[in-house]
Amino acid sequence: MWIRRCIFFAALLGVLIFWGTRYYQPILVPGVHINGVDMSGKTREEAIALLEQQMESLKDSIAVTLKYEDRSWVLTKQDFDVDAPIEHTVDQAMLVAREGNVFKRMLDGWDARRKQPNYQASLGVEDANLTEKIAQIAAELDIPATDATISFDPQEVEFTITEGTQGRVLDQESLRDTIMQALEKDLSCTIELTMQTTEPKITKAQLSQATDRISFFETEVNGSENRIDNVKLALAQFNGMVIAPGQTISFNETTGERSADNGYKEAPGINADKGLEDTLGGGVCQASTTLYNAALMANCKIEERHRHSFPSSYVKKGFDAMVNWPNSDFKFSNQSEYPLFIRTYVGERDGKIYAQVWFYGKKLENGITLQRQSVVVEETERPEPELIEDTTGKYADYVTYDDEAYVAVSSRAGMVVEAYLITKDADGNEIDKKLLYTDNFPAITGKHYYGSKKRPAGERPEAKAGCYLLPHATYVPVDTPKPTSTPRPDPTQEPEEGEPDTPDEE
Repeated sequence: MWIRRCIFFAALLGVLIFWGTRYYQPILVPGVHINGVDMSGKTREEAIALLEQQMESLKDSIAVTLKYEDRSWVLTKQDFDVDAPIEHTVDQAMLVAREGNVFKRMLDGWDARRKQPNYQASLGVEDANLTEKIAQIAAELDIPATDATISFDPQEVEFTITEGTQGRVLDQESLRDTIMQALEKDLSCTIELTMQTTEPKITKAQLSQATDRISFFETEVNGSENRIDNVKLALAQFNGMVIAPGQTISFNETTGERSADNGYKEAPGINADKGLEDTLGGGVCQASTTLYNAALMANCKIEERHRHSFPSSYVKKGFDAMVNWPNSDFKFSNQSEYPLFIRTYVGERDGKIYAQVWFYGKKLENGITLQRQSVVVEETERPEPELIEDTTGKYADYVTYDDEAYVAVSSRAGMVVEAYLITKDADGNEIDKKLLYTDNFPAITGKHYYGSKKRPAGERPEAKAGCYLLPHATYVPVDTPKPTSTPRPDPTQEPEEGEPDTPDEE
């Protein structure tokens, strides 16, 4: 009896040893599936190889079709960053019936045969390469909106406005999210693209509000024909100009170098000694001054402005704008949200010549207007001129004898001027007063040159233009001497553009 029992237990032990040793072998136990494939008895390498074939087939099945009207684009695996964690999934499946003692492993193995566990190795699809592809599609489909445009005829003062057009744009970020969400459900799908409508930033209705006259300024132009021609030429460069919101305009860049090649002529201009002498472009400062005052009252932002050596006669004190190529400029910018339009004209009215500048655009809100105010806060006496002998003959065309003098530089009083910009409401009431700047005009000591020779007896003294006779000038007839004198004149010199002034005038 005991022999049969020994044989039974020996056989049972053999079975246990046989089956137990199987759960210590590097193979997947019976019943284990991965992605629905029975991996019973497969080694780790065999299971990975089978899954790689399956995953390649899945990758090849990726096909996302994007459609818009009659156009389409197909996204494949090359348009994504595709990854499959195969080895990790196989390693997880290899742990079935591989933990604990032999009896636990046998129980886990029998349980696997009964439950048929199925492990999933899924594709990991990322959008790393998708952004560039979507951007390429957007570049084909996007149509920018076009703003309404306006043209200006300064001669007829007419505005022509063309309506803008709508645009369309692909929401790239939203499309990327839609594609990734669709791939989670199906690797092969179709997505209809929708475009967003974009509106013009500037409409016809907006531009129609920017055609009112918002400022006008004029100055009377005196002097030679050359001077008038220079003023006319400079202002003509601004006639019909359209200034976009935020745009800055440079007088020097617009008018160009004051040269004969650019059409400028010689006319009196201020030199370094504060006197007048002919120079190319003389008078151009009156053009910049006229433009400056019109721009100021059009609420433009003044970016750069310089004063003359002394106040100009054709504008309120402190409201001149000296320019000189290339170191002294007048610059202004459009600080409104609408375009500005400039009209200029130089011509005759009532027998006088005027330089005129208009600004058109959107009027200030609530009927607000801007005005200028000039306040002289200090004035010094005019210095006595310096009398200098013309030993070099520089002024020989004007003076020859020691009893006649040429006014090369006029003496001028010093002056401190405050320039204000006044804001008024629709009823003309002052609501704001802003100090723009303070101009300090130093006193100028005149320079008068007299000749080096003695006047011969019997020659009558006579003053030439720009000259005067000194007190000791006498007419001495050969037979009856009789002293005469001519009072010294006080010629007025107007500031024009000339050579660069001294550093204190920059």
